[in-house]
Amino acid sequence: MNQFAQLLQNLTATVQPPQPHGPPPRSSIFSEFRRQRPPVFSGEPDPQVANRWIRQIKKMLETMDVRANIDKIALATYQLEGEADHW
Repeated sequence: MNQFAQLLQNLTATVQPPQPHGPPPRSSIFSEFRRQRPPVFSGEPDPQVANRWIRQIKKMLETMDVRANIDKIALATYQLEGEADHW
């Protein structure tokens, strides 16, 4: 029994717990975002249009579990076109 206990102790000492994975690379986040067909915003002066676009983008980012603000900003600004792209 003592040898069995020693064997188990040796095995558990050499087994490393799984390492948590970091966030996915930005390129995979971008690819997934584009697959969702996010809406674009061209700078329409109607605040309802702007608010609707913001809500849709936020919903997509939340669904994708994008947490880093830098990623949220990069993905959202990629969807700006025309006048909105020059702000």
